[in-house]
Amino acid sequence: MRGFVQNSLLLILLLGCASTPTEAIEIARREAIKELERGCVKDIFWGAETGYPLTNYSTYRVLMDMGIEGPSPEEWCREYARQRVK
Repeated sequence: MRGFVQNSLLLILLLGCASTPTEAIEIARREAIKELERGCVKDIFWGAETGYPLTNYSTYRVLMDMGIEGPSPEEWCREYARQRVK
């Protein structure tokens, strides 16, 4: 009985994936972007992200206090993730 249930679930999952590949790919793409964004923001917070032009959160806050505009870490990571996952 257990094998029948497992096989049935597997069949249902396979049919679901086969019937909507575009939706599944889009969902996976959005999840990949979210994960990349989270990791990027975390790296900026800990000073490990070397691509962020304002170095880290401290630099961003100092520049904002001086009136100099730049991308926030969240904005930068959002765009970075979208460019990486196309």
